[in-house]
Amino acid sequence: MSEVEVTQRKFRRRAGFDLGAFATRSFGIFQEKPFEVVWRFAKHRAADVLHHHFHPTERKRELKDGSVEVTFTAGGELEMCWHLFTWGADVEVIAPERLRRKYAEELRAALGQVRRRRNPRAPVTL
Repeated sequence: MSEVEVTQRKFRRRAGFDLGAFATRSFGIFQEKPFEVVWRFAKHRAADVLHHHFHPTERKRELKDGSVEVTFTAGGELEMCWHLFTWGADVEVIAPERLRRKYAEELRAALGQVRRRRNPRAPVTL
């Protein structure tokens, strides 16, 4: 926003609009068509994952090997990737495949930034 102007117009909310339901559709603030998400966290992070609130629709499942799967439905692919960075190598995107690809793309871009700072001519590979 670059400028604000006071007017006499009034805002009217759409009949039946539910802000909570609208917000639940997204992971963060980006509004995209919701999709089913599955993340798997390493067993040494299980306690953290079980106490962390990821999304209002989340379901958590402890697996036999001690790892934890978190499943929820939301949009916001890029914002999910940014959040996944905070878990480092302790998280794997199980589904959907397009989120796995997007996350790998974001990781490559971040790695490229690090490598370019060290050696501007270094190729970026994962």
